[in-house]
Amino acid sequence: MNKIGSVSTLLLKVIVFVLLTLTPIAILFKPYYPNAGYGLYPAVFEDPKYLLKAFFIATGLIGVALAVVSIILYLLFTRPHQKPQIVLHLSMTICAIALGLYVFPYCVNGIFQASLGNANFGDFDPTSLMPTIWIGEIWCDIAFLFFPIQIFVSAILILMTMSMITRKNLTRRQTLQIALFLIVTVLSFVILPGYLNWIMD
Repeated sequence: MNKIGSVSTLLLKVIVFVLLTLTPIAILFKPYYPNAGYGLYPAVFEDPKYLLKAFFIATGLIGVALAVVSIILYLLFTRPHQKPQIVLHLSMTICAIALGLYVFPYCVNGIFQASLGNANFGDFDPTSLMPTIWIGEIWCDIAFLFFPIQIFVSAILILMTMSMITRKNLTRRQTLQIALFLIVTVLSFVILPGYLNWIMD
């Protein structure tokens, strides 16, 4: 593996590690109710935890962007391509996308807690919340577009992993790593009840 491939692999691992570490905290964020409702986005800035929430969401989005760049660099500059390594890198990438693009905005804005009954789920319009108030509805469009792609790629990677395990093409370490990333990705969708309805609100 050349230098670019090594750096992209290391960067991808760091991104996933950071996002995985922050995820348990992100899930705990509760809604700031004054920012509930359409057109009340200025109240977001009145949230005492605004800067902390902004840090989490920005970290997630930056992580997604860097993960996509990393996997592209890895595929372009690493030769020869080995199937186990490709599956491992893709599983890390979709894990980062699931956390940074979906879980962080959904949970940090308090939507996950609202879905548990701690607030009125319907009061939280995504256009009034981060990151839409920063970059516009393009975020909703990207998230909506990638959602089915994410599920499809996850399913393909699961099947490929099972096939390689059966053929004993994976080391134990690779198997555990890929399994961890795919499990986290699948669980990410489990804790996103009504996600598509929310971003399409």
